[in-house]
Amino acid sequence: MIKKIFALPLLAIASLSFAGQALAHAVVKPAEVGIGKYQTFTLAVPSEKSIATVGIRLVMPEGINSATPNVKNGWKIEKKIQATGNKVKDEEGMMIDEQRLIEITWTGGNISAGMRDEFLFSVKSPSKPTILNWKVYQTYADGTVVAWDLDPATKEKKSGFGPYSMTKVIDDLSASPISTLSKADASDSNSTVALALSAAAFVISLGALRKAKK
Repeated sequence: MIKKIFALPLLAIASLSFAGQALAHAVVKPAEVGIGKYQTFTLAVPSEKSIATVGIRLVMPEGINSATPNVKNGWKIEKKIQATGNKVKDEEGMMIDEQRLIEITWTGGNISAGMRDEFLFSVKSPSKPTILNWKVYQTYADGTVVAWDLDPATKEKKSGFGPYSMTKVIDDLSASPISTLSKADASDSNSTVALALSAAAFVISLGALRKAKK
């Protein structure tokens, strides 16, 4: 009977552990950034199969033209560039063909089964509010690819596919810091008012005392 009592909590913990693994997926963070900000993003990738992950491909969302990946020991990093068909001016004012980064790939490394790893890169967020959809393609040692490119809002479930993660780009520059007092300013203001009221009360009390003596 005692063995059964101890076995039940252990079974529950094991079930929660497996459930957590089943819900894990490739995610890009943070989930929210301000407009026009240079931001370091983190792509977290779990190796959920019984074999290692050996390749990662990240498709860059619309609105992102370039990125700088962090050095990742043991991994070869490549960036795929594509011409947009537009003309832009370079730093010297010359018209050149505009290019944008369309994907970053990490290959040659290894994420062991049951483990996870993180891949960092820096980008400048778009200059206006939008939503960045991060689509990731994860390659395992046997050549199979898990595509994290399904719309999270859909209820569709497909073997070898999962939801992509999103980053909301918000306008965090619209609020004027002059329009509201900071907590410190508010505290100082309240202290000043309290001091003025105390002084006024003292003067009134002093006047009343003098009249009483007369």
